[in-house]
Amino acid sequence: MLKPLVKLLRETDVNAFLAATEGTEGFEFVERVLDRFNATYTVTGREIERLPADGRLVLLADRAPGLVEAAILLKLARQVRADVRMVANDKLLGLSGLRPLLVPQEAIRAALEKEEAVIAGSPEELPADLDAPVLRVSVGGWRPARFYGLAAFLRHDVAVPVRIRAVAAAERPAPGKARPKLLGLRAAPMPIAAPEDRAQVRRELQRGEVLGATGDGKKIILFDATPDSAVVRELGRLREVAFRRVGEGTGKRRDIDAYDAYYRHVVLWDDADLQIAGAYRLGEAAKLVAARGPAALYTSTLFSYCPTLEDRFPEALELGRSFVQPRYQGLRALDYLWQGIGAYLLAHPEIRYLFGPVSLSAAYPERARRMIVFFFRRHFGTQEEVASARFPYAVPAAEEAALDALFPGHDYAGELRVLKKELEPLRVPVPILYKQYSELCEEGGTRFLAFNVDPAFSYCVDGLVWVDLRKVKAAKRSRYMSQGKAAATLGDQSAARKSA
Repeated sequence: MLKPLVKLLRETDVNAFLAATEGTEGFEFVERVLDRFNATYTVTGREIERLPADGRLVLLADRAPGLVEAAILLKLARQVRADVRMVANDKLLGLSGLRPLLVPQEAIRAALEKEEAVIAGSPEELPADLDAPVLRVSVGGWRPARFYGLAAFLRHDVAVPVRIRAVAAAERPAPGKARPKLLGLRAAPMPIAAPEDRAQVRRELQRGEVLGATGDGKKIILFDATPDSAVVRELGRLREVAFRRVGEGTGKRRDIDAYDAYYRHVVLWDDADLQIAGAYRLGEAAKLVAARGPAALYTSTLFSYCPTLEDRFPEALELGRSFVQPRYQGLRALDYLWQGIGAYLLAHPEIRYLFGPVSLSAAYPERARRMIVFFFRRHFGTQEEVASARFPYAVPAAEEAALDALFPGHDYAGELRVLKKELEPLRVPVPILYKQYSELCEEGGTRFLAFNVDPAFSYCVDGLVWVDLRKVKAAKRSRYMSQGKAAATLGDQSAARKSA
């Protein structure tokens, strides 16, 4: 008896509601829906934080929503951002009040290209090759009878729980695997954490070793992590800020891993603004491998090493996780960090080799990534296979001949100009660290040993660079690694240490 009654009441009540709200549109109509059917929802603060305030986004519901469920989802998204629309389905197309908030399937791509948010009821509603972050949204305890028809007899709100979650790790594809429609979407990034207390960051950095001071008043500090460190948390936050701007990042609130606890950090500190301008992370391979084996190195998560290379670890320093905060980019911050590394190397003459991953963003067009990898492998690769990628990045064999004609490997400077020209229509530059490392040494001093796809870091490509410091060019050595340069540029060490 109940189902026919509910159906009758539902149709009668909905029709009466639509007649009463004729001429009401958009979010005003959404509010009227929720008021009329006594519908509300609950969501935790932690989960609502997962909704980014801007940028393209897909909210994927468990099913094609009806009137009340659509209103709940639109109201939820509206809490965070106004540029949200729902994919039109058969249930919703007849609701004139919702039309300003609906997007036809053929217009989804255009909406996302305008960095809007789109709510979909099924992966089948989305283009197969769509590139957008995705969040799963579940409206729990859904019973139409609780709202349609029977709501007329209720005197209190009916609250349903809403869950917001990222695509689970198990749902994400391994590199090189075919991706089903849903799995081709990127997990929506979590909102970046709030900044740490600047005074606390400054107090912790005062305990670090000052490598020097720059001409414009910044300090270069060698910092060792302590438990519950505000500096490490702020480094993780700023990494995520910097990396997301170039299409990378972990998607988490901070980019922090277990290696941060026992690696050392070269930090560029702006004491005038109480800001970390940038940083590098250093892994003293001799100590780490002696104590824990090669697995103690961050790069071991990306590459496997053969014994020939492992034998060089006692003389090696791993570099990585470098970033410059966006507001300091273009203001010599990266050069200052290299000067800090040079000062560190002067104090550690036992180090002969630098190595580490150099990232190539997944935001680069695939053709650009293939050309860049081919170019640097051709000019700076090695015949000796001393390292292998865990998820190798391979240039398709069908493209090898064309790339070989572009970059035969005889003239670095000339072929670099060709690479830049080929990248111009794609609107991307040669990554700065690839260029800096390749021009740091005389011939044979810089090698790219392997290229790996990193699924934990937005599917960027990491080139494993290996540098022999004995072959650093004289001009570069004078700039970054000479005693006179350290004294003149970095200033008096004891005075800087007191004012850090």
